[in-house]
Amino acid sequence: MSLTTLVRSIGLLAILWTLAALGIGASGLRVPGPTSGAASTAEPSPVEARPVNWPVASRYELVDRSSGRGMPIRLPASDRWTMLRVCPWRGSDGEVRAAGHWVAADREAADDLWGWGIFRLSDGVVVARVATDVLPSGRPCWVAGPTPTILYPAADGRIHRCCVDLASESAHPPEPDAPPGQRRASSGPIAWAVEPPGIGEVLLDEPAWSDDPRLRRWIFATLRPQVYRGRKAAYGPPQIWWLELGEDGRVIVAAGRVAGTLGSAGRDAAEIAERSPALAISPDGEPRLVYLARRGDTGTWGLRSGILRIDPRTRRPTSVIGDADVPVAGRTLTDSPLLVSTDGANAFATSVGGGLVTARLARDGAPGVLVPPPASADLPSLGR
Repeated sequence: MSLTTLVRSIGLLAILWTLAALGIGASGLRVPGPTSGAASTAEPSPVEARPVNWPVASRYELVDRSSGRGMPIRLPASDRWTMLRVCPWRGSDGEVRAAGHWVAADREAADDLWGWGIFRLSDGVVVARVATDVLPSGRPCWVAGPTPTILYPAADGRIHRCCVDLASESAHPPEPDAPPGQRRASSGPIAWAVEPPGIGEVLLDEPAWSDDPRLRRWIFATLRPQVYRGRKAAYGPPQIWWLELGEDGRVIVAAGRVAGTLGSAGRDAAEIAERSPALAISPDGEPRLVYLARRGDTGTWGLRSGILRIDPRTRRPTSVIGDADVPVAGRTLTDSPLLVSTDGANAFATSVGGGLVTARLARDGAPGVLVPPPASADLPSLGR
């Protein structure tokens, strides 16, 4: 090949690359950049942790989100661990991880008293640990981003955010007795950039988030606004609200109640208590809200489910369509966290006796049934 031909070939390739780049830009596509060392694969977790002695919540098991079967979970040997939540994405090494709230077993000798830790479910080895200033008060939810982030309710009544950087995790697993790296969280509570509802401070709890593109703008949580009871201010019953966060994830820029059929009308609508929001994508692709509700302080909790309605003008959630009770075969439920199946067709709730109830979320819902005794062989692999 002559020098002239070579130069012409290089020039032609440069023109083709330029045209390709312009075409990509015009089509709205973006070439993905390099991923962080902390990035996780997109494979959703096949299991979730649930407390089996709610509200004490000192003992947990893993539940297969396909079959509803469970097995004991292997917790880290150090400290005391509660408020577990499985990471919805596998780590770069193929392992399934969980976040848990740890409290130092020896408080007199510990430099830090509590915080969040990340551990592998396959062997219970802690791979990251973060100390926090404010005591967590409930289970976290995971939020996708360049750095894995959890949102969690705290004792101050607010939702806090905590970034857990797994990029520093060694490529080789640490020794079981080696203390994991520990640092203090740099992030703090999520603030209100808009006027909160009610007549004073509000209490936030039970955050939930979905990776579905239609829902990932918001977190859903239970909110207790302050109301007047006679001449005194008091906290009302919990209600399910959507919260829209700013670009940096540190402030609430918009919020609204997700009104169900129980709490949307009637003179006692303000006394409807709603708990344990969970998000699912139904088999027909519709975004669904699953939650617990009851009337007053003495009623029994009922499992409810409905399709989330997005306002076409504001493009924000407003209510649930087809909101209805889900039959659970006469079982009395506790207000423990709800789990949804991987296909979005079933919900798993906890009965007063501690058994796991599986309820079908179809509109012609069939009665729930108690899950048989756990069988570890039925659970999917937690490692590579």
